[in-house]
Amino acid sequence: LEFRRVLFRSDVSHNFLSSVKPNTFWGLASLKRLNLKGNPLKTILFSGFNGLHAITNLGLNNLCLTNLEPGAFIGLAKLKVLFLSANIITTITHKTFAGLKYIQSINLTRNNIKCFFSAFQYFRDLHFLYSDQFQFCCFLMSAGSCSPDPSHYFQCGRILPGFSYLVMM
Repeated sequence: LEFRRVLFRSDVSHNFLSSVKPNTFWGLASLKRLNLKGNPLKTILFSGFNGLHAITNLGLNNLCLTNLEPGAFIGLAKLKVLFLSANIITTITHKTFAGLKYIQSINLTRNNIKCFFSAFQYFRDLHFLYSDQFQFCCFLMSAGSCSPDPSHYFQCGRILPGFSYLVMM
């Protein structure tokens, strides 16, 4: 359908969307903002957002996300803002955020992330990181603003010397 080429914003919040499979949004190359908030979405599969070449803002908050597969965000080359707050995410793998070279802001608050595998290696232009745990900020000292309060950074010295590819909290 021709209309898909000129769609710039899409709000699919609270629409009972239960899965994002590979190439779900293929053909929406002009889409800049996508809001999936409030859907019973539990997992995002590899290349689920493939085809969204122009998207800059993605709202995945208040879902039921428990799993972000490696490569879930492949195809989002221009993404700048990612909302992942208020989900049930417990693990982030080292390739979860692969392809997000230009991400500037990510919100991971209100999740229960216990384990992440070098997850932040892809963030080069990150300016804002929001989380409930100061440990994330320890690995992104270059971020312009990191929440929770930077006064917790004194504890980073205890984490960084023992850091390897797997960090469990």
